[in-house]
Amino acid sequence: MSTVDPRPSPPASVPDRQLRATRPSAESRLVARQARQGGGRRLRPYEAALFEEMLAAWRAKRIGAQRHTVEAVEDGIATVRDFVDHAGTAPWNWTEDDFDRWCCHLGLERGLTPATQRKYQNAIKSFLGYVSTNTGICNRTMRDFGVRPMQIVNEENSIPHVLDRETVTARRRLSQDELSRLFGALDDAIGEAGRFRGKDLLPLMRDKAMFFTIYTLGLRSAEVRGLDVGSFHPRTGFTEFGRFGQAIVFGKGSRGSGPKARTVQVQNPALPPMLEWYCGRVRPKFLTFADFNEQALFLSERGRRLSRTALATRLTLALDRAGLAGMGFSPHALRRSSASDLARGMSGQAVQHFLGHAHMSTTAGYVEFDDEFIQGQADAHVRRQIEAATRRKEDE
Repeated sequence: MSTVDPRPSPPASVPDRQLRATRPSAESRLVARQARQGGGRRLRPYEAALFEEMLAAWRAKRIGAQRHTVEAVEDGIATVRDFVDHAGTAPWNWTEDDFDRWCCHLGLERGLTPATQRKYQNAIKSFLGYVSTNTGICNRTMRDFGVRPMQIVNEENSIPHVLDRETVTARRRLSQDELSRLFGALDDAIGEAGRFRGKDLLPLMRDKAMFFTIYTLGLRSAEVRGLDVGSFHPRTGFTEFGRFGQAIVFGKGSRGSGPKARTVQVQNPALPPMLEWYCGRVRPKFLTFADFNEQALFLSERGRRLSRTALATRLTLALDRAGLAGMGFSPHALRRSSASDLARGMSGQAVQHFLGHAHMSTTAGYVEFDDEFIQGQADAHVRRQIEAATRRKEDE
């Protein structure tokens, strides 16, 4: 096997054609150098060879199936090489911290414009989107290194395009049929992994409990990831729920006040037994590599609190299994689904309190009813009017 040096010479790194005319200040360069920690290590020969295979496969897909120009593809590959050079580690070991340090380096030390930074960030996102969903690559890195590539670029650590900002309000909820397909696909995948003793069995079981928790409690991504085993407590008057009667979560505060604690009461009687099952049979098997005092409810395969990127990636995989990929659903769509379903039987003020919204107008933006439900409500109202009129005639 030939040795491949993935470190490009300085002139051959990412083409900085859009560098600012003025050089960054000495203070900016110092901050950037302080932010760049952990880079500089060359990949070992076997790591470098596998990295080159990953680049070749990504290049073939972009040029062949996606019909990108050769120049655009080579620019993207140069960007990925630049990130490897800066992080000093292989793609399957990249973390969100590595990405943050690299972005700081691009903006402060190299002085790239926001548009150029976004271009480079999108290249890393595209590359990781490919390798993290390629079964062959994931199996290879899991076999040889015990980890899989993960998507580390998300809307919170990257620069959005102007159109992305304008269409953010277009997100919609999952309908009841789509929710059934999502959880049905998870059940099917769990059954298949159990029969063949697949390595994804435990993550799939965790995902089912985690997504159901988000949906039934209407939680934000940060709130479900912040749950600890001790976040749940009994609820007065609902002894059948056991210790999972209500949860204390830390949600988004208003006007930049920071995380705000609120109590979310369990509404769905199917959630407590699912969490009992998860805590008793599934979570203990994630503790093999965890710290002794780890309290996080939902853990990664490494025994750590699940990251935002990992949560989004796992939902994307589940949606793909259910035939719902590419429809714009995110973990927040489960929260929106919860709001709409609760509004069928609760007042608007009750739903607002349940979701932790400061304003009723925010809650109204979450609630979405289908035509069948609206027609049913209208018909019921007419029937009540007819019954009232009939009673008045009888009384006369």
